[in-house]
Amino acid sequence: MRLSDKVDADVKQTQDPGLFAQSIIDALTSNICVLDISGRILAVNAAWRLFYEANSGAAPDYNYGIGINYLSVCESAQASDEIYGKQMYAGLTKVMQGVLREFSLEYPCDSPGAERWFVARVTRFGDSSGNLVVAHEDITLRKKYEREVEKLSQRLLTISETERAWVARELHESIAQDLSVLKLNLQALSGSESTASPGYSNLIDNILASLRQMSEALSPVHLESIGLPLAIEHVVEEIAATTGIRYQLTLGDLENVFPGNWNIGFYRIVQYCLHRISRLRQNILLTMAVGRNPAGTLFLLKCEGSISPEMKKNFDLLLLQQQAASFGGSISAKFHDSGYEFSVLIPDQTKPGH
Repeated sequence: MRLSDKVDADVKQTQDPGLFAQSIIDALTSNICVLDISGRILAVNAAWRLFYEANSGAAPDYNYGIGINYLSVCESAQASDEIYGKQMYAGLTKVMQGVLREFSLEYPCDSPGAERWFVARVTRFGDSSGNLVVAHEDITLRKKYEREVEKLSQRLLTISETERAWVARELHESIAQDLSVLKLNLQALSGSESTASPGYSNLIDNILASLRQMSEALSPVHLESIGLPLAIEHVVEEIAATTGIRYQLTLGDLENVFPGNWNIGFYRIVQYCLHRISRLRQNILLTMAVGRNPAGTLFLLKCEGSISPEMKKNFDLLLLQQQAASFGGSISAKFHDSGYEFSVLIPDQTKPGH
C-alpha cells in the first residue's frame, strides 16, 4: 500500500465516528462493553472479544454478547443470591438512574486453573444518550501483592508482640521482683534506719506500680483470659479511674470477630487512643462504641470538652493508619474546637476476598 493510500485510509477512518470510536476502545487493554440506557450491549472492544473467546466456550459468531441485556445478566446473578452480582446490579442501576456518576466493584472471576480478580467500573456518557461504559480490568497481580503485604504486616505484628511480651516478663519477673526484695530488706533495716527506710519504701511502691502499668501496656495478659470486649472495658475503666475522665461505653458482640492475633492488633489501636486521651487530664466526656456493622468492625471514639491545641499533635495518625492498614482497614479523624471524632473500620473477614 502506498503511503498516500494509507494516509487516505486513516483520514477516512477518523472522519467516520463509528470506526474512530471503535478504534479507541480497541486500543484499551481493559475488557470494555458499551450499554444503552436499558442495559443492552451495543459494542465491545478487542480485549472483551479475546476474553470472551477464551472463557465463554461460545463460537465467535455468537457476536460476543452484543445485543444481550447486561443488566438482566446481573439481575439473574442477584436472584441466585450471588453477592457480587447483587452489588453490580445495584451499582449499575444507580448509574443508569443518575444517582451515581460512576461505580466500581472488585470481584473474583477464577479460571479452572487459576485465581483471578477484576475491578469493574461503570461510567456514563457525557451526552444525553444515557449510554454507559463498563470496563473490566484484571487486578489479580495487585491482589496477590496486597495479600503478601498483609502477610508481612501480620508477621511484623507477631514479632512485635513477641518482643513486647518478653520485655513485659522481664519487667515483672526480674526487675519487679528485685525491687520487692529490696523493699523487704529496707523494711528489715527500718529499726536501725527508720528515717531513710519509709521514704525509700514509698518510692519503691511507686516504681512497682509504674512497672505494672508498663508491663500491662506492653503485653495485656488479661486479653487472652477475658476476651476482647472485657479487655477494652477494663482499659477504659482503668484510665477513667486514674484521670477522672467521664465516659460512655457501648460494646457489641466481638467474640470470634478477628482471626489469629488480630484481637491484640485491634486492642492496640483502642489502647493507643485511650492512653493519648489520658494525657489530657481535662474535664471531658468520652463516648466510645465498638461493634459490628454491614461493612465490618467499627471502633468509634468521640471526645467532647475543652480540648487544647496540643491534642491533635498528641495523635500519631500515620502510625494509626499503618496499624489499621495491616488489617485492610481505614481510619477517619475530625478535630474541632469542642472536641474530636475518631473512627477505625476493619472489613468483615468472613466475606469473600478476605
